[in-house]
Amino acid sequence: MADDADEGVEGSFRRLVSVTERSGNLRKDLKKEILEVVSSLRHYFAQVQRNLDVKTAANKDLELEVKACKEEIQWLRNNAGSFYATSGAISGHSAEGDKQ
Repeated sequence: MADDADEGVEGSFRRLVSVTERSGNLRKDLKKEILEVVSSLRHYFAQVQRNLDVKTAANKDLELEVKACKEEIQWLRNNAGSFYATSGAISGHSAEGDKQ
């Protein structure tokens, strides 16, 4: 999808440049200004794409971190009973905290 958008934007820029090259009635100053704007827009779109790539990578890292945390929480939930039973037996308390 992003590639389609990139191609669409670049195709539009090429059409603008092409119009300036084919138009015999376009003043030189307008042609120059259009070409400068197209160049600036290409630069800004490239910058936006780089920022998006950085944020996408950061999101993937965060997703992995959340997944690991969820797995750890699930492991703790699954093993909490045996942990409390073991630690309670050692300290003399049951899992509920009562004296044995």
